[in-house]
Amino acid sequence: MTVIPKSQLSEISFPDCVIDYFEKSAFHLECKLDGIYIDSRGMVNAPVYITITNWKNASIERFDSSGANPIQLDLTDSGSLREICEWDVTNTKISFAGFERQSGQWQHYRFSYADIDVHIDE
Repeated sequence: MTVIPKSQLSEISFPDCVIDYFEKSAFHLECKLDGIYIDSRGMVNAPVYITITNWKNASIERFDSSGANPIQLDLTDSGSLREICEWDVTNTKISFAGFERQSGQWQHYRFSYADIDVHIDE
């Protein structure tokens, strides 16, 4: 198992990586993808697990087909993503977005002051 250090979370992305599962509750989000791109290493085709917990604030928005009119969602009602198309992590925020699996609409997740674990099962 390879843990991605928090200092390197801004150097990863998930191009063409399918989300195998996306589970969430009011205070926990976990997903498994089939790969990861690491700037210093390149593409890694192995199971990747992302776990986000203990956040102070969470915001989930779903956009209509025009890209406007966002609807605020509770995490438990947000469905799941097909893939993570945008990824941005700083010391205080985690932000990612992609197309919702059922509706195909753009969905954006934002968490502030959260714990995050990203590891590769290789």
